[in-house]
Amino acid sequence: MLITKSSPDTWQELESEVASVLSQCGFDTRRKYLVEGRGTTELDVYAEEVIDGRKNIIVCECKHWSSRVPQAVVHSFRTVMQEVGANTGYIISTGGFQSGAYQAIERTNVHLVDWEEFQEVFHKTWYHQYLIKEIVYRYDRLIGFSEPFAPRWLDDISEEDAEWFVGFRNQNMLLWSLLMSFTPWHHTLPNRSIRDLPIRSWSKESYDDNNLPDNVLDSLAHRDLLDAIESHCSPAINKINEMFSKYDLPTIQRDETRL
Repeated sequence: MLITKSSPDTWQELESEVASVLSQCGFDTRRKYLVEGRGTTELDVYAEEVIDGRKNIIVCECKHWSSRVPQAVVHSFRTVMQEVGANTGYIISTGGFQSGAYQAIERTNVHLVDWEEFQEVFHKTWYHQYLIKEIVYRYDRLIGFSEPFAPRWLDDISEEDAEWFVGFRNQNMLLWSLLMSFTPWHHTLPNRSIRDLPIRSWSKESYDDNNLPDNVLDSLAHRDLLDAIESHCSPAINKINEMFSKYDLPTIQRDETRL
């Protein structure tokens, strides 16, 4: 499974994307990390986590090249890994690797991958450490609207606003239910694994009459799906907050820097 179908266009974007994935997986991540050894060497991405007192260090070299990465790059990378005390290393290449590069990683903890393969390695951790937490942070109140009981405050607002809210809730009921499948509570149930995308493939019935936009139904990667959901939900959240403000009801709080 993929985090995103988008491919970095430059080496800067590749480094940024790799660092972002590791950061969202819970690592303390740094770019352009300087390693002091026989000389000073710069690592593209350095990431560490501490679990139960045990430090785990991952280092990454990002090669946005049109040519294949040679063996010499791998040898240099292995040396830097030893100097920094890394547990695992990834060389991420857009142009592939020479045969000698694969020989150089035999019996080592160095992995040669492309951008999609890198995502596949970390997808499960990213999903549980970032995506489901982000879904709850952004849409917990909306998910709550899928409950069968009317909210208590519905009797305290105007008939016009109450009618709008009920229509809005009914129109988006399927989306709220789908969002529930990406929450921690859903994954505590037995036999609940990460479901393949797109969402359109989850049911034999048509989604055409359920107010779900195509980019939500057809996203093939989970960050792309999150972006599509945000585009769909953001105007609705603004409308709800506008209505809540009229009656001094608690609005849906959102940190715009996270969106």
